[in-house]
Amino acid sequence: LLASNYKIVALTETNLQNSFSSSELFPDSYNVFRCDRNLEITGRQGGGGVLLAISVNLLCSRIDNFNDRIPGCECVCVKIPNKGSIVYVCVVYFRPKSPLGTYQTFYDIFLQLNLLPNSHVLVIGDFNLSIYGKEFCLYEGDNLCKELWMFLNIHNLSLKNDVRNFQNKTLDLILSNVDEVEVTRCEEQLVAEDPYHPALITSIVIAAPLSCRSGLIQSAGYSFSRANFLQIYQDIAIVDWSHLYSISNIDRAIDYFYNKIYSILNQSCPSKKMKQSKYPFWFTPSIIFNLKAKEKLRKRWKRFNCMHSYNLYKIQRTLVKNEINIAFRNYTASLENNINSDSSNFWNFIKSKKSVNNKILVMEYNGVRHDSGVAIAGAFADYFSSVYERYVTEPSVECAEEGPCLAGVSCLTLPRLSCRDVQDAIKKLKSKCTTGPDLLPQYLFKGCSDHLIRPLTFLFNLSLKSNIFPEKWKITKITPIFKSGQKSQIINYRPVAVLSVPAKIFEMVIHKFLFNHFQKYISVNQHGFVPGRSVNTNLLNFTSYVSSGLDSGTQTDALFLDLAKAFDKVDHSILLRKLHFYGVSSNLLHFFKSYIQNRKQFVLCSGFSSPTFNVQSGVPQGSNLGPCLFTILINDLAECIQSAEALLFADDLKMFKHIKGLEDTVSLQSDLDGIFNWTVKNKMSFNVSKCYLMTFTRAQEYTNNNYFLNGTLISRVNKIKDLGININNTLSFNPHIELCIASASKMMGFIFRQSVNFQNIETLIILYNSFVRSRLESGVIIWNPIHTTYKEAIERVQKKFLRFLFYKYFNVYTYAVPYDELLALFGFRSLDVRRTVMGLVFLYRLVRGGVGDAASLAALSFRVPTFHSRSKLLFSVPYCRTTAHASSPLHRLMRSYNLLMAGNNSNNHVDIFYDSPKMFKLNCLNGIIIQPVA
Repeated sequence: LLASNYKIVALTETNLQNSFSSSELFPDSYNVFRCDRNLEITGRQGGGGVLLAISVNLLCSRIDNFNDRIPGCECVCVKIPNKGSIVYVCVVYFRPKSPLGTYQTFYDIFLQLNLLPNSHVLVIGDFNLSIYGKEFCLYEGDNLCKELWMFLNIHNLSLKNDVRNFQNKTLDLILSNVDEVEVTRCEEQLVAEDPYHPALITSIVIAAPLSCRSGLIQSAGYSFSRANFLQIYQDIAIVDWSHLYSISNIDRAIDYFYNKIYSILNQSCPSKKMKQSKYPFWFTPSIIFNLKAKEKLRKRWKRFNCMHSYNLYKIQRTLVKNEINIAFRNYTASLENNINSDSSNFWNFIKSKKSVNNKILVMEYNGVRHDSGVAIAGAFADYFSSVYERYVTEPSVECAEEGPCLAGVSCLTLPRLSCRDVQDAIKKLKSKCTTGPDLLPQYLFKGCSDHLIRPLTFLFNLSLKSNIFPEKWKITKITPIFKSGQKSQIINYRPVAVLSVPAKIFEMVIHKFLFNHFQKYISVNQHGFVPGRSVNTNLLNFTSYVSSGLDSGTQTDALFLDLAKAFDKVDHSILLRKLHFYGVSSNLLHFFKSYIQNRKQFVLCSGFSSPTFNVQSGVPQGSNLGPCLFTILINDLAECIQSAEALLFADDLKMFKHIKGLEDTVSLQSDLDGIFNWTVKNKMSFNVSKCYLMTFTRAQEYTNNNYFLNGTLISRVNKIKDLGININNTLSFNPHIELCIASASKMMGFIFRQSVNFQNIETLIILYNSFVRSRLESGVIIWNPIHTTYKEAIERVQKKFLRFLFYKYFNVYTYAVPYDELLALFGFRSLDVRRTVMGLVFLYRLVRGGVGDAASLAALSFRVPTFHSRSKLLFSVPYCRTTAHASSPLHRLMRSYNLLMAGNNSNNHVDIFYDSPKMFKLNCLNGIIIQPVA
């Protein structure tokens, strides 16, 4: 041991008794923490026991929560401060065949540590579970494995040990939330090795985040937090816009408008230069002053090494710590107290705890490393600009008008815009402080809308009259957002675009007229960017079709097709032809040509800006008109499909067909060829590596046919994530439910760790509703489980949260309080009831026309008796042979409503045709409680 350089030594089954002194085992270079087996608790002499030896170079302290509180389990937990965070090291031993309650007690006590979000955790121990390596699927194991799975999700831990014993099992687990953990077999053991427990060496790297360069950042703007808004409002109110109304050139008029606004802001709004401060923004000037004084005293003490200097330094250090604690408590208290009046600061705080550090790191693109702010912003600009196409053909309105028009289509011309049109658009803006390329926030236009409506209306009409979209409004600010993979790779980021606020208002006005004209021509297959249609309606049609095939014993082949960078590769000439085809007038075509041509973007990353670059193709990102224009372009895609069914959500396409013989596979391949020909004609392409084939069937033998896209084989899969829902080839949503539970549990762990910052129960409930319950209810119209096992698994997440609320409120963590009482105590409803009501509300909207999906409405089977009946049932639910078809969304919703109607009484009467939306939901809640849904 003396010859080694181990910082931490962990032992299980130490078999030590009080008669052994730790100094007999370890040198004085280690602090030893032990938990020997307690004879009074276990009734067993010897055996068991755990030990942690920590190098004296590491400041550490023992956590007493675990001392002799877990019968049947020995555990030691130590915390080690580490540069602004805490490392928790825990060693535990569970006896073989320990009951589930022993594990649950350990997990509950661990939960009471109230881990901070930036805490690092390392749990080492003998769990005595049947686990085979770190890739073992815990959820498929026994109840003990499932409970461990829940524990890992809550604390964001993962299995790290892949070393197995002679039985090919992994009895000793290494659990951590640190990415860089390496576990290997130890060749030089400190003690004789047990074949059941091979000795392990664990290397854990806890890297401090790279700090940004100090000093000023390029980006500058207005400090609206220090602005005199009353003076700004008064100055804008008295502006004389008469000269603006005399300008006939749109770009000069735009410059005049901004000059007026900027001149007012320059008087009443100070400018800012963003600094990379090393202090949190909630630090008071007193804290910063005392921190600097403390550092001076520390240097004096180190220089002179006298006790007087040390005592002064110690006093100053204590003063700073107390000031920081008080300031942070005051800050979090103000967030809680103002959550209803000003929630933005609260959510910014939560976002900062959830998000990745956005300070400048070393980034890599095309094999080149970039370590300066300007270089990184430029590399992002190079990557984002590389996705656009440079088409040879120049867009021409004359060429577009040579194409055909849809028979009977009316001609779209925009009327002269009124102030009311502009006012309605401004009202739809959110009061965000985010600024666009013009450095102006949305709330400035909302707050001063009364005095800006007239000049904005003039500018919009001047732009339409001249058929020119202003050059200043064609500039877009791009912010990189991390997707997945290595954070240092630029290709793992996606762009998020922000437009100037006046441009956004202008687009909202135009979108209203354009969409109203185009809405009646939108394909019934398109469910994206269409009011009344959504992910739910898309997947509802798909699952209904597939489940009907499963019910009849017919396989369904589904092709999930991915258009590569579809929004960015739109050919402007083709887009103009499509606009002409749907009746857009010549003047408006010239306007749209100006709108989509010669656009520019720049990247803003950590305050550094890239040079602007030209956008040669695509529809504008972050705009209101962009999605509508893309929908027009892709609208005729489904017309290429002759025999199969197709569904679109923006650019996501799936094509599917019941396969009863080889001739059906031939026709499906023919439709696929037709789709490919459409992409060639419209200058788009498929990302074949992301196109998949799935065959839905429960038969052992089925038609196993391959499909090709331009000669390239489409990969066959058994499960896929489609529009956020995980689907497998038997249409079972059990894997999706498991992932939802895992995701919700991880977010619940985040809330538990954040709870140390907040005192109000209401704050924790808000966080739960936003981050946990939302994950458990996203898309439930499609995947609402019918099996009790999964209903209870989902409900356990809320049960654990309510028990945690009980613990925070009463300082007692207990299983004694029944779930129903916890629901009543905190004003919750069970998740099962909420899912049922959400489904019934969707059914209400479908019947009453709030859901614009004619196919789903036509699939409803109303009960129309041929003679008078006392039955109150509204729907006639068809007989289903399989669970998949019986649990399909529409069948499930019709049964739920019938059951609700059967429970109608004088105190609660549900009527889908008579009730208002609010009354219907209330009656459903009351009806489900009175007559629970089975």
